[in-house]
Amino acid sequence: MLWSRRVKSKAKRQNRSTLPVKIGISIAYEEEQPIIILDIEDISAELEAKRSLRSMNLLLEKMVKRRTDELHSQYVLFETLFEKSPDGIMIADEDNCLQCNEKMVRLFGFDSKDELADMPLDAFWPQTQPDGQTSRTRFSEMRELAFEHGGHQFEWSNLKRDKESFQTEITLTPVTLHDQHVLHIVIRDITEVKKTEALNRQLGEQMDLALKGSNQGVWDWNILDDTIYFSARWKAMLGYSDDELPNEFTSWLENVHPDDLEETLSAVEKNTQGETDFYETFHRMRHKDGHWVWIHDLGNTTFDDSGKAVRMSGTHTDVTEQKELELSYAHQAQIIEQVHDAVISIDLDKKVLSWNNGADFMLGYSTEEMIGRLVTDIYYEKDLPLLTKMIDEVEADGNSSIEIRMVKKDGTVIYTALSCSLLYDENDRPVSLIGYAKDITTTKLAQDRLRRQKELLDHQAHHDELTQLPNRTLFDDRLQQGIESAKRNKKELALFFIDLDHFKQINDSLGHAIGDKLLQKVTRRLLSQIRKHDTLARLGGDEFTLIMEELTDERDASKLAKKLLKALKEPITVDGHILYITSSIGISLYPKDDTQARSLLKYADRAMYRAKEEGRNNFQFYSTEMTELIHEKAKAERELRQAIDKRELIVYYQPQMNAQDNTIIGLEALIRWRHPTQGVIPPADFLPLAKETGLIDDIDRWVMNTAMAQIHQWQQDGHETGRLALNIGMSSLEQKGFLGEFNSSIKNSGLNTHSIELEVTESDLMQRPEQTIARLNEINRLGVTIAIDDFGTGHSSLGLLKRLPIERLKIDKSFIDELPDDETNSAITSTIIAMGKNLSLHLIAEGVETREQNDFLIQHGCNTVQGYYYARPMPAQEIEKLF
Repeated sequence: MLWSRRVKSKAKRQNRSTLPVKIGISIAYEEEQPIIILDIEDISAELEAKRSLRSMNLLLEKMVKRRTDELHSQYVLFETLFEKSPDGIMIADEDNCLQCNEKMVRLFGFDSKDELADMPLDAFWPQTQPDGQTSRTRFSEMRELAFEHGGHQFEWSNLKRDKESFQTEITLTPVTLHDQHVLHIVIRDITEVKKTEALNRQLGEQMDLALKGSNQGVWDWNILDDTIYFSARWKAMLGYSDDELPNEFTSWLENVHPDDLEETLSAVEKNTQGETDFYETFHRMRHKDGHWVWIHDLGNTTFDDSGKAVRMSGTHTDVTEQKELELSYAHQAQIIEQVHDAVISIDLDKKVLSWNNGADFMLGYSTEEMIGRLVTDIYYEKDLPLLTKMIDEVEADGNSSIEIRMVKKDGTVIYTALSCSLLYDENDRPVSLIGYAKDITTTKLAQDRLRRQKELLDHQAHHDELTQLPNRTLFDDRLQQGIESAKRNKKELALFFIDLDHFKQINDSLGHAIGDKLLQKVTRRLLSQIRKHDTLARLGGDEFTLIMEELTDERDASKLAKKLLKALKEPITVDGHILYITSSIGISLYPKDDTQARSLLKYADRAMYRAKEEGRNNFQFYSTEMTELIHEKAKAERELRQAIDKRELIVYYQPQMNAQDNTIIGLEALIRWRHPTQGVIPPADFLPLAKETGLIDDIDRWVMNTAMAQIHQWQQDGHETGRLALNIGMSSLEQKGFLGEFNSSIKNSGLNTHSIELEVTESDLMQRPEQTIARLNEINRLGVTIAIDDFGTGHSSLGLLKRLPIERLKIDKSFIDELPDDETNSAITSTIIAMGKNLSLHLIAEGVETREQNDFLIQHGCNTVQGYYYARPMPAQEIEKLF
C-alpha cells in the first residue's frame, strides 16, 4: 500500500437521508496498476454518545453552581442573622467563648472579636451575683436547666471590659456544632428596663405622698380582694389619727348615719354595676366625739376588659358647713351670699331669681347681669340634657345631685358638683329651685391624672408587654377568683394550658422579631375564639393559659379546644413569611381534678405534654377517664341524632282512665327509642342528653305531629280516644315560632283543638313563671287545655295557680307510691285533691299501680287515674286492641 487516509463525511442512504460516516481511502498497486480501496464506517452512535456526554457535563456544572449558590445564600443569611441581631450572641463551650457577633463586642466594651476569642466565660461576670451566690456556681445551675429543658432564660449581672457592672437577660440554648455540644448564648442589655422599674416604684411612692398630703380624704377599695385604704386625712375628718382607725370596710360602714346608709349603699351598687358614670353622695358620718359630719363622697369604678368591676376609688370632703347652709337657706341668706361657691335660685321656667357673691366669683357674672336670664346660658351646651334631666328629677323627687360643666363669662369651662332642691311656699306648693354649685375642676383634673397614672402602672404590672394579655401575676389572681366563683355558684371551671408546637424553630430560623409578631397574631386569633369573660394569659415564651368559667358541661371545654386548634392551624403571614403553626393543649377541671389553683395549672401542663406525646396538634384532659367520658357522650349524641334521622324513635301511648267506670278518657303520648342493638330505651335514659344538646326541640315536634296524626286516624275509625296529652318542654314553648308551628300542626292533623291537652311540668313553670304564663295563655286561646304535670314537686304558689290558664293538675307519682300506708303522702295527696276542687280544677293521678292506691284516690274524690294498674305505655297497634 502506497498511501492511505481517513476522513469524516456524510453518506446518502437509499431513502435520501444522510448518515455520518468515517471513510478510509487507501491506494495500492497490483501488477503496477493502482487500486483505490474504500473503507466506510457508520459513526452516528459515536457522535450521539459524545453529544450526550457534553449535555451531562453541562447539567452537572449547573447543579454544582446552584448548590454552591444555595450554600453561599445560607451562609450570608446566617451571617446576617448572627451579625445584625440587636442582642449580643456568643457560641461557647463549657468554659470559653468560641465565637461572637459585633453586638457582643460593643456590649462588653471591646474593640474586636479577636479580643473575645477563647476568653473564659467568667471574665464577663463579677465574682458573685446580686443574690449572693457565686457566679460560677449560679451559671452552672443555669446551664443544667438549659440542657434539661432545651433552653433557659434568666437575669444576670455582667462586667464590661472596664469592670462597669450592668444588668442583662441571658438565654441559653444547647446546640450541636461540628459534633461538639456547645451553648448558643443571647445576651440582652436590660439596664434601662431596670431603671424604668425603679422609676415606676418611685412614682408610686410619690403618688402615696400626694394622697397623704391632700386636703381631701382619699379612699381606695380593691373589689377583687375586698381590701380598702383610707388616707390619714380621711380619718382626721372624723377625729381619728391614722393608727386609731383600721383600713377596714367596717370603719366606714359602722360610722355612716343609719338614715343615710341605704341610699348610699344603693348609689355604690349602681356605680359598681355600671349604671352610673361616677358615684357621688352626701351623707353623715359619726365624729369621734359623737357629733355628725356631713361628707361629700365622690368616686367611680374601674372595670376590666370583660366589664367586671375591679376597683373603686374616690374622695371624702367634709361638707358639714355647706350642708347646714343649704338646709337653713331661708334663714341664712346673708351667709349663703358670702360663700365662695355658687348658690343660685331659679323659677319653674328656669329663669334666675337670685345670684350670690360665690356665683359672681366662680363664674364672673354679676347679679345684675344674671337676674331674669335663663340659667341654661351658663351651662356647657353638651351637658344641657343632663341639666334638664336633673331639673325634672328635682321637680319629681324634691332634690338631686350631679356633676356638670358650667361656662364662665370669659368662656372657660369648669367642672362643678351641683346639688339642687325644690323650694315650697307656705301652702307647700313648689315655687322655685335652689342650686349649690362647687367648682371641682382642680380636684377633677387631679383625680383624672392620678387615675390615669394609676391605671397605667397597674396595667404594666399585670399585663404582658408584648401581647398586652394578663401576665402570670394577673393570671394567678383571675384563676383564684374563678375558683372562688365556681365554688360559690357550684359551677365548674376549665383551665387550658396552650403551647405552640415547634415555635422555637421559627425563632431560631427567622429571629425573635418574627417570633414576637407571630405571638401577637396568635394572641388575636385566640381572643377571637373565646368569650369576653374568659381570661387568656401569656405565662411567657409561647405558653398561654385560658380560664374558662361557668362551665356546665365538660364537652363545652372540648368544643372550645377544637375551635382553638382549628384557628391556630390556619396559615399566618408575618412580614412576607407564610407560617404554619399548631398547638398542643392540656385541660384540667375544677373541682374534678383538684380545687387548688397551683395543682390545676400543674395538671393542665401535664395534660399538654401528653398532647405533645400524642403527636401534637391535639388536646388532652388531665383525667383519662374524662377524655373517655367526653367521647362516650359525643358518641351517644351522635347516635341520638341518627335515631331521629333513621326514624328509630317511636310513640307509646298510656291510657288515662275514669276509675269509676274503667273507660278511657285520654291518652298520653310518650317517647321511646327503639335502638338497633340495645332494644327499647326508656325516655329517662336519653331525654336528659336530648335537653343538653338541644335535640329535645326536634323530638317534641316529631312526637307532637306523630301523635296528633295517630289520634285523628283513630277518631276517623270511630274510636273514642278522649284527649291527647302532650308533654312539651320549656325550650320548645319559648321558641319564637312555636305557637304558629303548633297551630299549623293541629290544622294539618285535622284534630279538634279541644281534643288536645298540653302538659307542662311544675318545675319548668317555676323557672320563668311570667314568660310561661303569657305563652300558655296564647296556647289556651287556641282552644287547647293546659295541665300541670308532676304537681307538688315544683313549689308553685296558690297565687300563681290562680293566674294560670290551667284545667287539670296531675298529681306526681312520688306521692302515689306509698299510698295509703304513708301518712305524709296520704295527707299531701288528699290536700292536693281538696285544693284542686276548691280551685275548680280537674285532677289526675299518675303512677297508680295497686288496687289500694286506686281505692284511696276514688275515696278522696280523684276519679281520673293513669298507671300500670290499668295499662302500661304501649305502641299504637297494642292500644288499638283496647278500643
